Amino acid sequence: MSIWTKKCRRVPGCEIPSEGDPSGSRAPITRRGMIVKAGAAAAAAAAFPAPAISQGIREFKMATSWPKGLPGLSSSAERIGQAITAATGKRIQVSVFAAGELVKPFEVFDAVSSGVIEMYHSAEYYWERRSPAFNFFAAVPWSGVVG
Repeated sequence: MSIWTKKCRRVPGCEIPSEGDPSGSRAPITRRGMIVKAGAAAAAAAAFPAPAISQGIREFKMATSWPKGLPGLSSSAERIGQAITAATGKRIQVSVFAAGELVKPFEVFDAVSSGVIEMYHSAEYYWERRSPAFNFFAAVPWSGVVG
């Protein structure tokens, strides 16, 4: 006795459906039908265009907290941008903006958080009030020798 027969016996006026679909409106599911449907779905997926991100070049904006031309910090941001561009085969191009060109120097964290820019180059201890853990990413002295 099928589950539909048991359920139908409890409801007055219910008719037992045909095999397969409980409503009786469709043919039963077969292995051949499943293979044909899976093949059609695979063909449709193969014909679907590739995502736009894989076809083109992405441009990332990197804002810094440093003035343009500052030896050390500003040049480090430029080098990182060039290294990312080279490492990705120029699929990701990083444009570096000095302090104040896109956002104010101490607003770079908020700009990345809100999605205005993609990257920042700064010192995390500027945002210590948000989380004391930021200090460990910027200026914790460690010689590499333990104990």
